[in-house]
Order: sequence, then C-alpha cells, then structure tokens
Amino acid sequence: MGKNWQFILILAGLLLSFTLLFEENKTRSEDNVQLPQHTLQIIEEELNPLDIRLNNYNLYGRNHQDKIPSYDEVMEYLEFWKQTNDRVEWTFQETEEREAWIGTYTDPTETYTERLAIYVNQQGDFYSAYTIYEVSFLPVKDWKNLFSELFADTSTISLLYAEDVFVRVEGTVEGNEADNVKQWGNTIVNALSGKVVEGISEETFVSLSAHTNLWGQEINSNGQQMNLQVALRNISHGLGEETTVTIGTPLITTEY
Repeated sequence: MGKNWQFILILAGLLLSFTLLFEENKTRSEDNVQLPQHTLQIIEEELNPLDIRLNNYNLYGRNHQDKIPSYDEVMEYLEFWKQTNDRVEWTFQETEEREAWIGTYTDPTETYTERLAIYVNQQGDFYSAYTIYEVSFLPVKDWKNLFSELFADTSTISLLYAEDVFVRVEGTVEGNEADNVKQWGNTIVNALSGKVVEGISEETFVSLSAHTNLWGQEINSNGQQMNLQVALRNISHGLGEETTVTIGTPLITTEY
C-alpha cells in the first residue's frame, strides 16, 4: 500500500509540473500568435486562387527528454502521456536498441487521425525519451469546428509541449501547365510571399527552400534563414500524368 501511495504522489507531482509547463507554453503560443492552425489557414487562403487541389494536411510535433535518472521515471513520463491522451489506443514494441509505445486514434468520421509515439532507450546510467505527435486530416470547409476538436487541450496538449512543430500540406496541381514543375514551384513560393534561398530543379522534380514573412519558426540553412519548403514532382502512370505538391514549414518532414 505504501509503494502505491508513493507512486500516486510522484505521479501527481509529475502531472502538476507538466500542467504548469502546459500553461506556460500555451501563454507563449498565444502571445506569439504562431499557432499551427493559423499557418494552415494562411496557406489555404493564399493558394486558393491557384489551380491546386489540396487533399491532406499534417501537423508534426516532437519533444526530447534526456538524462531521465531511472526506468520508474520513464514509466511515470509514459503514464502522463497516456492520461493526457486517453482516447488513443496504445501498442508496445521492443528492439535491442529501444522500447516504443505507439498511440493512435482515428476520428469516427475519418476526418482525421492522430498518432503519438514515445521512443525510449538507455544511455549509460540514464534514459532518453523521444516523443513524436502527428495529426493528419482532410481539408474541410468548416475550419472552426475541426480545429475546436483538434486543438482542444485534450489533444493538442501534445503540440503545446512540442519543442518543434512542423506544418505540411499536400495536394496536386491542375490545369494545362501542370507538368511545368519549376514554374509551379516559383508560383507557389510567390503566392506565399516567399523569397527562394536555395533549390534543386530537374525535369520532373523541383524542391525550393524559401523565406516568408507570413509566419515565423525559422531555421538556418547554409547560413540563410528559411521557413518554407515547396516540392513538386510530375508522375506518369496508367491514367496519364499527375503533379504532386508538398509544402512544409519550416521544412518538409516526409519523403517527397
């Protein structure tokens, strides 16, 4: 009984410390007006005049905790995430290098899915926990209701704890000039008031890194600040050709 009460008291203290961190991060986010949903809305509004069909939005957040002194505290850390994300279903995976707890949730209407992954490995006498939160959702007309669900404290607590938050938008180019990937890449960067700082261009593929004043969260790339990445690829298949578009801030966090 004594050990149970000791665990409860430790867990309560941990939850309190994370709650205070949550309130601090929430206030900081509101002060900076750099919430990821605002970035998504800007991208949608600025690209609306173009012949681009947006078909998937993605938010990616990550957090790293190192020098955790004991495995018991790792379990307390995991329990915190389980309590603050109680609607996800958890699975456990183990390899020689690390342990992983994967939590997933799919909205009943299949509008969006959430995934929370916590990777733990031992480093000498300490443990390290790497937490990744990802939500993917379809474009909808009613942004307000969708965001009230996605960005409620019960779900976006993961994003507000994140050290870094990345926004990604995916779609396809339409129109007669859809196969001109270089032209379309520059058109998208210009629509987002961006200035190209570096890029890679091929006949069927282009990747442009740029800087825009429409949002912050800049990173350094070869001595220059960037916060926007645009990639297009023209793909031939049995039904013809298709040009895919991937837009990321401050960079793209998936293969493209």
